[in-house]
Amino acid sequence: MIWKRIADNHAQREVLDQQIRSIPAAEAILYGFGTQLVYLGFLALIIQLAVLKRISTTTLALVLATLVLFVTYEVLDGPGRQALMPFAVLCMWPALAPLGWRLLKQATPAAGAITP
Repeated sequence: MIWKRIADNHAQREVLDQQIRSIPAAEAILYGFGTQLVYLGFLALIIQLAVLKRISTTTLALVLATLVLFVTYEVLDGPGRQALMPFAVLCMWPALAPLGWRLLKQATPAAGAITP
């Protein structure tokens, strides 16, 4: 979607991709250890939420399953690799949906709180 807005045709997208990849260390950060750091940070956040009992065990299990699928996607090399990514994203949606619903709820002000 974003690529479509930035570049109108395939040739322009290829040139843009090569410009991004020509930046020193961009490929290693975007496609290498950067993704592992995102997974590690996500795991740390989920563990903190689980310890504070802010998420259910179902949410924890779904997020851990999603992370396993993402890591497996990174490790595998072959025809089955491409099938894992959509499945991992589909697992993440029900895992994180309760957190989103909780954030979207209107917060009630505490008793005696000053409201503008």
